[in-house]
Amino acid sequence: MGKHGAGGRESAGSVLHIPGLFFLFFLFTCCLLILSFIYTFQELADKYNETPLLLNGMAACKMLLGQFEDAEKYLLKALAANSTDVQTLQNLVVCSQVIIFFLFTFFLNCLQQFYARANIAEVLGVLAGPVLT
Repeated sequence: MGKHGAGGRESAGSVLHIPGLFFLFFLFTCCLLILSFIYTFQELADKYNETPLLLNGMAACKMLLGQFEDAEKYLLKALAANSTDVQTLQNLVVCSQVIIFFLFTFFLNCLQQFYARANIAEVLGVLAGPVLT
């Protein structure tokens, strides 16, 4: 009968496939490596000074973990240390776009939930501002 059972369909109680287990192991290993990188950057920052390069490294690791608020804190520290650092400014742009996107999505979902009859296209048009002709 094979793995599909008598009816030709996969059984509901099937075990997680090997590729799925490999993916979970890979994801876990990557998270551990990223945490190790953060600790290394932190040790270097404690031993020496917090340079914009070290702060950018910590922020990049935080962004990989999805912790954008923490990443923004590191980037703002780096910006205070050197306001003309291009890498810091680039990372701040990316980080702020993600944070703003999450906020925008959250508020848009709230609007749709509480005002189900609202025309979302009109709301988005108001948010975009007036159109000059």
